[in-house]
Amino acid sequence: QQTSAFGIAAAASGGGKAVFGTDSKPFLVGDAARRAITFARMAQAELTGPETVFEDSRGYLKLLNRGTANLNALDSLGKRWRLVDPGLLFKTNPVCSAAHAAIDQMNALMAELNAQPQDILEIRAEVPELVDISLVYPAPQTPQQAQFSLPYALACAALHGRVRFEDLLPGALSLSEMTALVDRVRTERATDLSTDSMREKYPESARLTLTLKDGRKARGFCGTAYGMPENPLTDADLLSKFEAAAAYAGRANRQRPRLGENPAELLAQIMR
Repeated sequence: QQTSAFGIAAAASGGGKAVFGTDSKPFLVGDAARRAITFARMAQAELTGPETVFEDSRGYLKLLNRGTANLNALDSLGKRWRLVDPGLLFKTNPVCSAAHAAIDQMNALMAELNAQPQDILEIRAEVPELVDISLVYPAPQTPQQAQFSLPYALACAALHGRVRFEDLLPGALSLSEMTALVDRVRTERATDLSTDSMREKYPESARLTLTLKDGRKARGFCGTAYGMPENPLTDADLLSKFEAAAAYAGRANRQRPRLGENPAELLAQIMR
C-alpha cells in the first residue's frame, strides 16, 4: 500500500515553476496536501500504483530530473527531520523567499550610504541560478507577479525598507515612484554564486551594487536572509510579524500568543 501511494503521487506530480506569479501557486500547495491524503486512502482501498515510478524509462526521474538519481538522499530518511534540521523559515516580507537576501542587502547599502530613494541612479543585482529562475518578472503587472519580481522587491526596500502588505495592492504597482525605481534595477545571473558549493551553502544569496546620482557607490553580499533557519527570527520579531499580519487582516485586538505554551493550546488560542 505504501509503494502504491508513493507511485500514485510521483506519477501525478508536476510542480513546474511556470506557475510562479499566478493564483495557482498557493492553490497548488494546498491541493498537493489534499491529493496526498486522497492517494493514501486510495492505496489503502487497494488501488495500485506503479512500483517503478522513479526508475522507469518513462518515470519521474526521466521526465523531471533528466534521468539523474541521487540516492544518497535516501540515507537521511527517518533520521533527518527537516522541521528540525535545518528548521523552519519565516519570511519577513510577503514575497518569494528568493528575494529576501537581496532585500536585506538593499537595506544595508541604503544605510551605509545614508541614501534616499530619489538619490538612486542604479541598482545592480547579481544572483544565483535558483533566484534567477524564481524571480522572473522584471516589470510586474499584477500583485501575483510582484511577489516573484526582484526589481519590485528592491524598489520596495529602497522606499520602505521592506515589501509591505499594501505594496501588493493592484494600485501600488503603477505608482510613479515605484516604477521609476523598478526601471533602475539591473539583474544578472552570477556564475560564481551558482556553483555547487554556493548552491548548498547560500542557495538564495544576492550581491548588490548601489550607485547614487552623486557618484557614490557601495557593494555588498548577503548569503542568508533574516528569518532563514541559519539566521532565525527572534521570538519578539516573530510575534511582531504575527501581530502585523493580524492587524492588516482586521484582527488587531486578538490576544497576543504566549510563548512556551502547549502547541495545541497555542494554536487554539490563535484561531479563536
